[in-house]
Amino acid sequence: MKIWTNGPVLSIFPAATDAYFFDRSGRFFATWEAGWFISFGLSGRTIARRWQGSRRQLRALKPAEILHLDEKSKRVLQAAYSTAEAGEKLWFGRALTYDRAQDIQRFRAAYHPVGILPPDQYGACVVQVTEGCGWNRCHFCSFYRGQTYRLKDPHDLKGHIERIADFFGDGLSLRRSIFLGEANAFGAPLDHLVSAMETALQKLVPRMGPFRGFYSFSEGSAGSCHQASEFRMLARLGLKRIYYGLETGQAALRKTLGKPGSLEAIAESIENAKAAGVRAAVILLAGTGGRAWAKQHIEESVRFIKRLPLDQSDILFVSPLYGRDGTGETPLAARDMEQQEDYLRQELARKVRVAPYDIREFIY
Repeated sequence: MKIWTNGPVLSIFPAATDAYFFDRSGRFFATWEAGWFISFGLSGRTIARRWQGSRRQLRALKPAEILHLDEKSKRVLQAAYSTAEAGEKLWFGRALTYDRAQDIQRFRAAYHPVGILPPDQYGACVVQVTEGCGWNRCHFCSFYRGQTYRLKDPHDLKGHIERIADFFGDGLSLRRSIFLGEANAFGAPLDHLVSAMETALQKLVPRMGPFRGFYSFSEGSAGSCHQASEFRMLARLGLKRIYYGLETGQAALRKTLGKPGSLEAIAESIENAKAAGVRAAVILLAGTGGRAWAKQHIEESVRFIKRLPLDQSDILFVSPLYGRDGTGETPLAARDMEQQEDYLRQELARKVRVAPYDIREFIY
């Protein structure tokens, strides 16, 4: 039995192949079990991942499996408690009394459903400046279906941030960044974003780990935060990166997908963000448009990305299409979709960092 108290994480290794991880609030958030790395979402959704050869396997855990792991973690904690140092006893006590069902209820009191985050922000502390999606008409996206869009007023936003601080407790020490949500927080007025960031800097950041800044999605087509001067103001408050759901660099296909705005507006927004010292991430959808659009989609996306002022501090996320995209075209086979991903990586890796974005892995 090995115990590590490394900063914000209590790690227990009862065997060479097993490990259990707890944050400073006592929240059991991850485990290694029988070759699977299992992440427990705050919302209750739990995902297991492992590599089989060169292929990555994913599966969502059922409630009975989650309960089994929670009970097993308590037995491991009990066994390790006698060897814990005096300064670790409080941490162990919190973990031993942790109740996942109660935690999920507290999460739902603090948060509207969190639809999606970029892969590098799965561990962020989310602050929902808005709820839902103000556009919500992209044919390939179901993250916000059935949700009413709402822009929080300053009073609601302050209360929301206070509930977040109470919910996470000492577990905030595990968080390194703040993601301003939801789907397009940059469609909110500038003063709302400033208010959210200032309140978060006061209420959340002092309790977090080494702070890496604020992050957010933007459609690049509407709202107040498109000018370099506005980006500079937000950068002074700690804005580090904006994520743009480009999906494709083919204008007619974007319109068919139901995407708002134009390629020119996205390019202008990225140019202004970069001029202000804010990094960018662009998301492309591999497989969209099916066979009919395959050649145009990939070639024109590459051309568009190459003319953007991106560099190795920026990211291109390539996300495989799952389900329908509204085009009605014959979908690509999995092999053809992988070829698209490989081609994008080969063509663009010298210009920008290229990373995978599998939405099936998302939990919060």
